[in-house]
Amino acid sequence: MFDGVTPDRERLARTHEALAGAAPAGARRGPKRLLTEDVLRTVVAPAYITGGRRPVMAVRKALEAARFGGSGPKGEVTIDQARKAVVQARAAGVIPAASGRGRP
Repeated sequence: MFDGVTPDRERLARTHEALAGAAPAGARRGPKRLLTEDVLRTVVAPAYITGGRRPVMAVRKALEAARFGGSGPKGEVTIDQARKAVVQARAAGVIPAASGRGRP
């Protein structure tokens, strides 16, 4: 009986599985992240949760108050940096996902 699997195909499948599962767990490329998980938990999350109708602006002000070095012209935290901080906090599970209010 022929079940469709030849020894060559089986060897190729094992090689592929071994290569696919052997991804290196080295350091990520690029510069180190400035916002650690501790900063996300202690600065970003409380500001976002208590920010009311403008939570990203609250995060920006909280990062400035925490002396986080921004990339603005005078070293201030930009709104884009605050948005990215919110995205990182959501990805880390520190703040809940957006509820999507106001959408049909």
